[in-house]
Amino acid sequence: MVKDISNQTVNYKIGLVSLSVDELIHILEQKGVENVSARNNNLEFESLDDIKANKGLFAGQPTLYLEKARITLERNWCIVSPSIKGADDTSFAKSVYEDLLRHKSALDNFVRWPIFAPYIMFPIVLFGFVSNELYKSLGFSDRMISLISAAFVAYTVGMCAKFLWEFYSHFFRQVVYYHPTRGFFSRNIETILVSAITGIIGVLIGSIGSSALERIKSFF
Repeated sequence: MVKDISNQTVNYKIGLVSLSVDELIHILEQKGVENVSARNNNLEFESLDDIKANKGLFAGQPTLYLEKARITLERNWCIVSPSIKGADDTSFAKSVYEDLLRHKSALDNFVRWPIFAPYIMFPIVLFGFVSNELYKSLGFSDRMISLISAAFVAYTVGMCAKFLWEFYSHFFRQVVYYHPTRGFFSRNIETILVSAITGIIGVLIGSIGSSALERIKSFF
């Protein structure tokens, strides 16, 4: 017998994300979710009221079990999947997924750019280390060599930013956080980190790309 299995392996992958307990509760309430259980570390929450009453304990990397979907919010594995492989559950799971995507930061989206996929990254890095002499042997002009060098520097800077943000997200950033009384540092942690990463990128541009940029300027 031929069976339709198109809905049997539906997983909506979120990637990197971080949101507060209150924001997650708001999403569930907007969806009209009533029956929900959850686990976080060695704790189990039997209802949405349990979560509301113990927000500090719920913060971290919880997994939520809804009637129509399961939400897994771990640092390396954030996905939404339907509980039962039916059309209605799939639509509900995708709706929750779309709401969670709105809480991704610009850097969360940046690290998922296709240009940073390993099968693209490694050839570009290898190509970037080819000597200018080889470029010239292939008939490249000095201007073309300078443009290629500048593009390689820009890509390297972006790649470093991607790795720095992923390192922070995988080891330090809470997927679901709770700050009842937020101080200056907790309110601005991501702004501070973005500024730090930008500063590191500036140093990289200054140390790696200055010569390439000067060569480009000489043509204008």
